[in-house]
Amino acid sequence: ALHCPEQEGSADYTAGMWVGEMSLISMSFCRAQTMATRGLCRLMVLPCYEFQELITNMGFRDAFTRFCERNIFRGICGRCGGVGDHMPDQCKQGGPQSTGEKEICIDLKEFLKQKKLEHMEKAFKCLRIFDLDQLTFWAQDIDVFKANLIEVLGGGDDASAIFGEHEEKAL
Repeated sequence: ALHCPEQEGSADYTAGMWVGEMSLISMSFCRAQTMATRGLCRLMVLPCYEFQELITNMGFRDAFTRFCERNIFRGICGRCGGVGDHMPDQCKQGGPQSTGEKEICIDLKEFLKQKKLEHMEKAFKCLRIFDLDQLTFWAQDIDVFKANLIEVLGGGDDASAIFGEHEEKAL
């Protein structure tokens, strides 16, 4: 079993689960967890560079990119293998035992307040963006971020206000 010391409330990762899944999406994504084993275990390694190279060589790069743009912002889960539904911390197969909805962290709340975007908290929760690090991560590709945020907002005035005339101020 793999254990994540930073997530003490979560169940161990067991046979068939995977970690480091975001590195398959992009080699530039930073790793955010340390995993430790509770005992001897056998692990399969899939190097991200070779995975990305294979996708390109097989002619799947564009299709893979489109798939990621449409689905990854909604979640990718190494516990159950789900894509486009939830993150590992929300997985029914062993995420942290939470009694309520996850809240926006104080750093992101303050950022939204400074930018007069407090009303966007619900949209950020839908995108599973709970702190400034996650916002920075998702905003690395601003076009994908815009598309996902506009989809969550259903277009309309909020989306226009953020990505129209106030673009420099908002993000």
